[in-house]
Amino acid sequence: MQVRDLRPSQEIFTEKVKKKTGVFSKDIQLSLAYPGKSSGFLLGIYDVAELFQIAFQERLKAAGLETSGHSEYRLVVELQEFLVDILDVSWVEKKWYTRISYQATLFRGENPVYSKSIRADSEKLRYWKDMGLDELVSDTFSSAVNNFELGEAIRRLR
Repeated sequence: MQVRDLRPSQEIFTEKVKKKTGVFSKDIQLSLAYPGKSSGFLLGIYDVAELFQIAFQERLKAAGLETSGHSEYRLVVELQEFLVDILDVSWVEKKWYTRISYQATLFRGENPVYSKSIRADSEKLRYWKDMGLDELVSDTFSSAVNNFELGEAIRRLR
């Protein structure tokens, strides 16, 4: 498992978001919840590359695939964008906007067996300061990670 952060900037939040919220962190808190469970648990605080590394390792483990040591396969995730912005819909109405994109490629040895470009975008009305921002980023990230069709990738390995 390898994550390459190819984003042109390591910033998550645009200058507009920083001014409105005072949020300047380049790290994100990751909690994990499994289907059918009512709540998740905190795994830790990570930079964006580590966040993807942990999330994909958990997905691979849940699918029964080895994530450490030597294996005949490896997953390479190339991050292209992780951005949180504010859209000015009108002079009164503002929306939070989040966009995440990456390329994920599953290799057997040096040969790619499955590759997919993923892009997840989300918008949410902004009511007050940073209200709803955590949920929007969380939902967009979950969607981006889950949009990689792991089942199809595994079928191609066999």
